[in-house]
Amino acid sequence: MSLPKPTAAPTPPPVNTAGTNSPQQRPSVTREIEDFMNWLSDMDWAWWPVVSLRPQKDREIDNRVLLRISPIFGSAAGILAFTWLVVIARLLPFTSIGLLTHVLIGCVGFFVVYKISFASFWNRRARRLRGGGTRQPGAGQDHFIRCRDASIPSRTIES
Repeated sequence: MSLPKPTAAPTPPPVNTAGTNSPQQRPSVTREIEDFMNWLSDMDWAWWPVVSLRPQKDREIDNRVLLRISPIFGSAAGILAFTWLVVIARLLPFTSIGLLTHVLIGCVGFFVVYKISFASFWNRRARRLRGGGTRQPGAGQDHFIRCRDASIPSRTIES
């Protein structure tokens, strides 16, 4: 009777040479960064405790998703920053207004940084997986769908 093998950590994605002229050519640095960021975003631990809010790989991370996860991750970042400034660095006195300010700054900061980093790479992959045709946000009931041929998005409501 053999013991089951322990599960290993996922390996980074292979270098994608799709779209290059020869197998020797490397993909662009942006594509390598995108693959790495999406590899991180695909892990469940990166979304804990809000794994249920993670959209499918072919759906975009829109502002609704970010507004739902920012209070959780942003407030944690704000509390950590405030704790460091008050307890370790002793640069600030402890006040409830100071704590609240750091929590709010953390939420806004998380939203902005996540939007320009992980969400932008996730959305690039989502558009590529869908063939680049339509914009389909990952959460919410109201969707603005932009068709390839339409210049003005049409609003649809899912029932």
